[in-house]
Amino acid sequence: MKDEASLYIRPQSAAKKMKTAARNQTIYIYGASGSGKTSFIRSYFANKQYQYVSIADVRTDDAGRLRKIDAQVIVLDDLQLAADTRFREELYPVIQELIENPDVQLILIARCRVPEWLMPLDIRYVFCTIEEQDLFFSNREIAEYISKWDISVPKSLFDQIVLQSRGYPMWIRIAAMEYQRQNENGTGQNLTDEELLERTRNHYWIYLEHYVYDQWNQELQEFLMELSIVESFDMELMQMLTRRNDVVRMLQQAVETGNFLIQKDSNTWEQRRAMKCSLRIRLKKKYTTTQINDLYNYAGHYYEMKNDYFNALRMYEAGHSNEHISALLISNARQNPASGHYYELRKYYLALPKEEIAKSTVLMTGMSMLQSLLMNEEESEYWYEQLEKAAKKLKGSEKREADSKLLYLDIALPHRGTIQMVSLLKRANVLIGARTAILPELSVTSNLPSMMNGGKDFCEWSKKDRELARTIGKPVEFILGKYGKGLVDLALAESFFEKGGDASEIAALVQKGRMQAEAGGKVEQCFVAVGILTKLHILHNHMENAVELLQSFHRKASTEAPQLLYNIEALQCRCDMYCNKQEEVNRWYQVAPDENHDFSGMERLRYLTKVRIYIQMHRYSKAMGLLDQLSFYAEKMQRTYILIEIQLLRAILSFQKKNQEWSSEFAQAYEKAKEYHFVWVIAREGIAVLPLLKAYRTGKPDEYDLAVMEMTAQMAQNYPLYMSHQSELTEPLTRTEQQILQMHCDGMSIPKITELLSISTNTVKFHNSNIYRKLGVKSKSEAVTAARQLGLVH
Repeated sequence: MKDEASLYIRPQSAAKKMKTAARNQTIYIYGASGSGKTSFIRSYFANKQYQYVSIADVRTDDAGRLRKIDAQVIVLDDLQLAADTRFREELYPVIQELIENPDVQLILIARCRVPEWLMPLDIRYVFCTIEEQDLFFSNREIAEYISKWDISVPKSLFDQIVLQSRGYPMWIRIAAMEYQRQNENGTGQNLTDEELLERTRNHYWIYLEHYVYDQWNQELQEFLMELSIVESFDMELMQMLTRRNDVVRMLQQAVETGNFLIQKDSNTWEQRRAMKCSLRIRLKKKYTTTQINDLYNYAGHYYEMKNDYFNALRMYEAGHSNEHISALLISNARQNPASGHYYELRKYYLALPKEEIAKSTVLMTGMSMLQSLLMNEEESEYWYEQLEKAAKKLKGSEKREADSKLLYLDIALPHRGTIQMVSLLKRANVLIGARTAILPELSVTSNLPSMMNGGKDFCEWSKKDRELARTIGKPVEFILGKYGKGLVDLALAESFFEKGGDASEIAALVQKGRMQAEAGGKVEQCFVAVGILTKLHILHNHMENAVELLQSFHRKASTEAPQLLYNIEALQCRCDMYCNKQEEVNRWYQVAPDENHDFSGMERLRYLTKVRIYIQMHRYSKAMGLLDQLSFYAEKMQRTYILIEIQLLRAILSFQKKNQEWSSEFAQAYEKAKEYHFVWVIAREGIAVLPLLKAYRTGKPDEYDLAVMEMTAQMAQNYPLYMSHQSELTEPLTRTEQQILQMHCDGMSIPKITELLSISTNTVKFHNSNIYRKLGVKSKSEAVTAARQLGLVH
């Protein structure tokens, strides 16, 4: 086995900082145990005299002896051990004198950043700080270090070492040592890469156990072990988990003891992953099962108070508290699907015994709703029937609650559609008015920027929008309470917009509805208003206004309704698609929901956005697969609007693939949209659907046909690169073509261009045709728009 000195690789990032430090400037080096702090100094000063002192070897009353050291370079290691206040008071002036000595270069080493008690010296004398990351190995240095062990690591394993070690020297050392030992024993071929990496992790945790944790005092060990059960923590959670009132002091002690806490923001910290895993193992050794369960239940209570039901249930499950789990699921079931977490918590609901569910009218209601969301209509109706049977046996307030739950399910169950909805709402209005029923919270948007295509599909209502607004508008607003504020005006505005109505009337209705929603209503209704206004801006080529509106509402929702953020970001992505901002579109695509992992109808807006990206990327099989899933959902849930959208996207996909089936697919979508006089659902696809629309038109166009064609042509002209696979020029523009394109963007006429460039009109036209071909457009206005979207002009 080679010794440490012969194996050591000096990290160039740290060495560069040492070389660039001013003469006799104080050096401060910090990093976790095993990051190579001391080894770096030994290597760097291998051919130079220096005096090394560990704070572990200095007594509190003996700090003054450091003044007597006669050396040009003095290294003070393990500063994190100077935890005692009196010791720090003795040590501080000694360090200051050494810093001020012009004949001495002082090097301070610790496991933490410059501690608070040394900050005045850092501020005054400006330390050259070598951070932990500077001590970590680069990929090249990792390869060089491993080669010194006389081993040849397969590329797959090397890549994993790079990924999991993140350049941390001790981790890499253990991995190399394990690999060498296995090969020396002739068993290297018997271990998979993952098995070897698992051994490395386990041995690293053992290293932490013996060389790090045992150096801490008992209260710090317990403090950090108890915090290890959660991924991150703030002051409040620290207090709840540790039952301490001095968490600020303990946190400060932890920070100054080592560089193993990561501060995520001003009030949130997390432990490094390796430390967190090893501390959890240590916790199991040191604490009883009851003590550990109590810790998890404390954490569960904290998350429940923060309405973070998913993490609360994880903690209660780890703490084996079935009572807390049941109570929390009942609490969540009292909410509507938009604000509750039915789908996210389905694992816990589905694990409940039927006997347990049957004991609670709230749980039966929740299970009926959850099964409907999961598209299990039979199971949903089973729990509806169980609730109905239970209601017949109940009396007084319990019966009234059960009857109210049944009424709620009659209205809200997704798979039942909107059949008899008008009569149901009228009945609800009478019962609520007579105080014989109390309708639970009911949202009509499901966190979507739409009411027509929100919690349920209300396309049929659009056929009689004004009549329904007049006859049942007020009762519906009354039934829905805060969710009803502004509902009628916003519903009318959306219906009018979809049918190509007057922009001024639509905008006036939106603003009226939005003001009502903001005055004591719900943010979800404001999202509907923002959605309609965004579409208006897009239609009229005011994309900047649309983007600003969504950005502003995103800031509002982040504090008032975070459940809306995903759908707001989906709308922002669609704006980016219209403008062909590929970088932004790709960024959204990377975090889009995975339809192959868990398909959820609540994600329909994001799925339909993803389909468009698939089509743009020419990933047609992926697009068709997702459309098939959406189609199954839409048919089961009676979603007319989504079915039109799906059929239209299928037609666009088939047309791009030159599949003749596009015609029948487009006809189905078009004729269904025409039945409702929906213009926007087709027109918003702009340039992607325009060739289909032109090819489909037969006979004399009627009013609807003309409206669709006009709006679609307008969208195509405004956004010529929408859903375009081309993200850059097919070939570069010449210098003259670039000049002419810039002049077009500056609003110059052809005569003006000929004058400035001293060329003929025919020459300008010749260059124009080349510009159009390279941009993939057909007119000057499209070329100007495309040039701006591609960043070709200023």
